[in-house]
Amino acid sequence: MEVATAAAAVFVRDSKDVSGPVLEFGVVGWAEFVAGVRAGEFDR
Repeated sequence: MEVATAAAAVFVRDSKDVSGPVLEFGVVGWAEFVAGVRAGEFDR
């Protein structure tokens, strides 16, 4: 996974498929996602 940041967005792509799709997230949504990962919200 590769993550790139810009002023108003965060871009994510598969590092093994660099010509594949790129997902774009708003910075607030990305920050909320990262906080959820750190808090264990996605642990099974």
